[in-house]
Amino acid sequence: MKIWEEVARLEQQESVEELWAVLLKALSDLGFDYAIYLTIGADGEEALMRSNIPQIYDLIQVKDDPFFEHCCNSYEPIFTGIEFAQGYEALTEEELEFIRQASVVTGFISGVALPMRLSGSERYGGFNLGTRLKRDDFLAKIEDQLEPLRFLCLIAHRRIEEICHGPVNGSANGKADFRSLLVAPQISDDVQLSPREREVIYLFSQGLSTKECAIACNISPNTVAEYSKNAYKKLSARNRVEAVNRFFELNQSDG
Repeated sequence: MKIWEEVARLEQQESVEELWAVLLKALSDLGFDYAIYLTIGADGEEALMRSNIPQIYDLIQVKDDPFFEHCCNSYEPIFTGIEFAQGYEALTEEELEFIRQASVVTGFISGVALPMRLSGSERYGGFNLGTRLKRDDFLAKIEDQLEPLRFLCLIAHRRIEEICHGPVNGSANGKADFRSLLVAPQISDDVQLSPREREVIYLFSQGLSTKECAIACNISPNTVAEYSKNAYKKLSARNRVEAVNRFFELNQSDG
């Protein structure tokens, strides 16, 4: 599958239904049988769910999905499904039972959670993508797919939020205004990065190339390079690795 072709198709969709159909086809081509997309407001209300296995929410309410509690505290991908659940001590017995029942009802036994948090929108959540594969087979499969998969889902998430929650702050231009919202966390006020500089460095930290950042931010690669150059200077960094490390040092000290 050519990831750029799929990204372009996602960006062209004007309804969540059309976008979801395109995304499901792309995920199926990558070997994923199941897809769950969940976001919720910071107050725990206004949960949004899209899935090709909605029957699992006959077992619990969407807002009570363990995904929100255990998979949205960082941007790191987390392996999911009953094949991995036994290794997570933080899961309650009720949560484990839900995961067991979901595996029986659907066949989802191994997967990966990809958190997508847009701090400016005051919503959090992301994707939980599953397969019927056993643990070792799944780990072998996902090894080379994780970064392109995460990028594909990032674009889908942004487009869904644009459609569902734009215009923002009363603006008549929902899409353009939404693009100004950040996927990046805030950092210490000691370093005055602009919002876009912060976003570019964050996306670099997630493994995106300059070209991928340009698509995610809806700007040109040259503009990405200019933002990154300015950010390096402000962070006293000589290169991308130093800038990313400094960025997260400041983020931790601020939290």
